[in-house]
Amino acid sequence: MVVDGQVAEFGAFKEPFREVNLLDVELELNGRRAPRALREMRLKEWEHFGIISEEYYFGMVIFDAKFMGTSFFYAYNRKTGEFIEHERTSMGGPLRVARELWHGECYYRHFGYIMEFENRLDSGMHRLRAQIREKRGKPSVEAEVFVLEDLERYQPLVQVSPIAKNRPLYTHKTACPVEGRIVLGGREVLLDPERDVALMDVIGFGLTAWRRVMPELISLRVQASPHAWGIPLKTLYAAQIAAGLGNVITVEGVPGSTGGADTSGYSLIDGRISVPDGPGFGIPLTT
Repeated sequence: MVVDGQVAEFGAFKEPFREVNLLDVELELNGRRAPRALREMRLKEWEHFGIISEEYYFGMVIFDAKFMGTSFFYAYNRKTGEFIEHERTSMGGPLRVARELWHGECYYRHFGYIMEFENRLDSGMHRLRAQIREKRGKPSVEAEVFVLEDLERYQPLVQVSPIAKNRPLYTHKTACPVEGRIVLGGREVLLDPERDVALMDVIGFGLTAWRRVMPELISLRVQASPHAWGIPLKTLYAAQIAAGLGNVITVEGVPGSTGGADTSGYSLIDGRISVPDGPGFGIPLTT
């Protein structure tokens, strides 16, 4: 992807890169070449799998912001509207996001919480595993899931986009069959590859990047909206970006609520969302 410090080519590609060497990009800050350690700290990476079954939408995420890491598992019952979420955040700690998908591992390990992804595109699949203890009335989780990404049958969206001069955004998205089992408390959900689907999202972006790229999109007369799926708070973050930067018509909605956060300052009426102007996205913490 990067050759001699420069992005070889921007655009869409038919298959994933064998080497996603984003840290080899020559990055200038205040007119000076940024050292590799600083480039490493500025790189934000994650893998997110959404799993759609007949009754549930599940999400499994590992996110590395370098100065901190986070992971969460959520389950949304599509029939009853019930939303369950386990989340862990730590400063450093046992955390890794794979640099490539052909043969790489992701993991987040915390007391009472383990999430692991094995990327094996060379074998046409990703193995997801989670073991989460019951906490504060939220049920325990045990999951082993196989995302069947056969590149001969399903072509992913692989894209390298410019967010500034020689600053790439890399993303890999796909929809493909899924099989395995997820146990919530004492309830087992079996995944059928003939019916159930996994959505994979591998990307790195952020608020600062949106502030840089949106004026360029406006100059090109192109509209865009931040990808917000994952936790309900992300819809509110995206709404704030839309209100502040403009050029966003639709905000991706995430159902449910987040414990410990007061989101009453936001209102959704007739398909239009209003945002507060307080600090911290206008979301006071209640716990």
